[in-house]
Amino acid sequence: MSPEKRRVYFSEAYSALGDRVLEGPVFKPDERDPGDPLPGASYVLVIPTASPSYLPYLDSAVAVVCDQGGLLAHLAIICREIGIPYIRIPEANSMLKDGEWIELVPGAE
Repeated sequence: MSPEKRRVYFSEAYSALGDRVLEGPVFKPDERDPGDPLPGASYVLVIPTASPSYLPYLDSAVAVVCDQGGLLAHLAIICREIGIPYIRIPEANSMLKDGEWIELVPGAE
């Protein structure tokens, strides 16, 4: 049985994905103990700011969702260079729960 998905819409002004829809479980490293292992599967990395301290979490990320930080933030530039969509969704860190399965959909609801 597949997990129930929550649709999360975002403005393409922050990340132009075209018609692509990305999905995966939310991974919020700030809500986990530092010694916890990383999830083995692909995930959507959800973070409050575009800090370079999140670089170690990009290996398995299908997308990065961030509350703050523009497309010229260091982390956003690194994401673009390695082909990971960087999506700014204000309030995402408080709106999304760690482990929740989401589907990122460009455009308005």
